[in-house]
Formats: sequence, structure tokens, C-alpha cells
Amino acid sequence: MTRHEPPDPLAAVDPADPVLSEEEEREVTALLLQAAGTGPVPTPSAVTARLDDVLAGLVAERAAGSGTTTPTAPAGTAGAHGATAAVVPLERRRRRLPQVLLAAAAVVVGGYAVGNAALDGSLTGMTSSSDSSAGGAGEGADDSDSGGDAAGGQSEEQSEAGGLAGEMSFLPSVRRDHLAADVRRVVRLFDQRPATGGTDEAPEDGGLEQTPGCPVPRLAEGQRLYEVRYQDRPAGLVVGPRQQGEVGVTVYSCRDGGVQLSRTVPLP
Repeated sequence: MTRHEPPDPLAAVDPADPVLSEEEEREVTALLLQAAGTGPVPTPSAVTARLDDVLAGLVAERAAGSGTTTPTAPAGTAGAHGATAAVVPLERRRRRLPQVLLAAAAVVVGGYAVGNAALDGSLTGMTSSSDSSAGGAGEGADDSDSGGDAAGGQSEEQSEAGGLAGEMSFLPSVRRDHLAADVRRVVRLFDQRPATGGTDEAPEDGGLEQTPGCPVPRLAEGQRLYEVRYQDRPAGLVVGPRQQGEVGVTVYSCRDGGVQLSRTVPLP
């Protein structure tokens, strides 16, 4: 004779989609918020009771569908078909719910933290890159300005040096070891130049003849003044007067008017 169980009022509840009250939903939400903590989280009593009811309804539904009551076999024993019936205790199921909730909350919280870290890192990288670019542009502008100023100063110095070198390059040079040959070359080069001296008498005051940029003593009769280079410096070459097939030669510094060289050489 088959024994029929009385209908269970919770049999109509879908165990896959249980309906929770507002208080139960608040407890579950609080449990999710505490998921980042350490240690076990106790299951609320209301949730445990609700799970017990759902499990009981599931057992009753299976029993009603088969028409017979399946006795609970001890764990690890074989059934009618030789299969081992593994019965999971209710207490173990109760302990699984907090673990599942903790895992879900950890995934949510971890994903949020990783997303924020990635966003902050990208924003920080963009900011640092912008600052570096701006700093590099500012330094480049400063370097360009300083480089332009330095180049301008060097250009001016080179222009001045080039002008002086250009003027010096047109002056013939006079050397101590080749004085006779150099004097002959200078005299022939400036053969058409009129004598700057030629007075009948030598000046009594011994003053200086103010030639352009080269002060030398006033010239006596028969003397000529030539602008030359001596030891790579501007100098004044005074030639004359003639004496018995020879001629006196004196080199004056255009810097201070001092005598650099004085000799007698054959007539050019």
C-alpha cells in the first residue's frame, strides 16, 4: 500500500529563484559589502531558515513526482542500481552560501579596484607625458634662444676679427731674417707712393707724425713711411735716407710707437 504525504505549502516555491523578503535582501547586501574582510562570515538566521524551507520543498516535490518516499540512505552506500548515493548534509550546504557570496563579492570588488588602478595609471601617465612634453618644449625654446644669442655674439666677434684680418692681409710683411729682401719688395710695391717726408730740416721738437692708426716720429728729408706687418702686427716701416749705397730701415710698432727693428740694408 502506497503512503501519500500531505501536500507541502512550500512545494510551489521555485528553488532556483527563491523570493526573499526586504529584510533578507538587506542582510544579503550587507554580506556582499563585507566580502572584502577576512575570516568566515556567519549566515543570517533568516537566510538559513529560508534555505531549509526551500530544500524541504525540493525533497517533497521529488517525492510527490515519484509517488513513493525514497528513504535516505547512509552516505557511501549503494542504491538499487548499484550507484552510490552521495547525500550532502544540510549543514554543509549552509556553509557553502557564505563562501559563494564571498567569492562573488571578491570578484566584484577586485574588478572595481583593478579598473580604478588602470584608469588612475593611464591618467597619471597622460599627465606626466604632457608635463614632460611641455617641459621639453620650454627647454628647447630656451636652448634655441641661448643658442641664437651665442651664435650672434660669435658672428659679431668673427666679423670684427675678419675685418681686422682682412685689413692685415693687404699689408706686406717684414721679417727680421729677410729684412733686405722684404724692404726691397715693399718699396717696389709702393713705388708710386709719394714721400710723406721731405722737409729740408729735421724737426726740432721730435714730435710724432700722426699717421692713420700708427704713430711714428716725424719723417726727415728723404724718408718714406710704409704700412706693413711685423710679427703679425701692424707696424710702420720708415726707409731712408740713403747713405753711400745703403739705406737706413726702422720698424715702429703701431700700438705704442716703439722701435721694433732698426738696421741698414742695401739700396732697394
